[in-house]
Amino acid sequence: MEPFADLQRSEPAMSRFRGVIGKVKDMFTFPSAQDIVNPAAVDRTIFDFSKVGVSNEGWRMSDDRVLNGKSEGELVAGESYLRWSGTTDTRVRNKDIKRSGYCSVLSPEFMLELNRCDAIEMNLRVNGMRKYMVNLHVDSFLPGEMYQGYLVPKEDELGKWVTKVLPFKHFLLAHMGQVKNIQDSPLEDYEFVKNIGFTIADKQDGEFGLDLRSIRGVNIGEPKTGTKQQ
Repeated sequence: MEPFADLQRSEPAMSRFRGVIGKVKDMFTFPSAQDIVNPAAVDRTIFDFSKVGVSNEGWRMSDDRVLNGKSEGELVAGESYLRWSGTTDTRVRNKDIKRSGYCSVLSPEFMLELNRCDAIEMNLRVNGMRKYMVNLHVDSFLPGEMYQGYLVPKEDELGKWVTKVLPFKHFLLAHMGQVKNIQDSPLEDYEFVKNIGFTIADKQDGEFGLDLRSIRGVNIGEPKTGTKQQ
């Protein structure tokens, strides 16, 4: 089922629908880290793989092999980064499954206080024009609930270390991988983020590769969702 297939065509529902579409557009137009990060801002380092002896212990992977698919990922700790790579295969081999071709990775638990920062900053490197979902898991009472943002590399960034910043207001509430029709609970409503994960499910076959050198929570001075700028 498409994410918005069950949306009623009433005016309030259409208003909510336009709001969700507006946030999706924002995801693909976030400014560069060099333009918006305040060097003096308080930051919270979550993972720093540039340090000697850092491993991938506690990180968990999953892929569509649980659904009889052929996608497969690998997670390796390099000398100064964490490498997540593999291949995706979108061919459906189970008649009860409509789509295939995904790999995911999930971090160990941590506690990132949302009253201290308003964005996630990642120093990373990608090896191809693939789109990645960034999943922030909160302390929700609904299993499978998360907030999703997107990493969309540019051609001139391939193979280079770059810094990407995703403001929290650009993340959409999702359940079991599907964006919810009603975005009535912004990420900032929670006290903390407890996991970060990455998913590749861009309907493409072939290799992918994402290297991570660091992940931080930063304060870039973004107004919270639903607030007005003066």
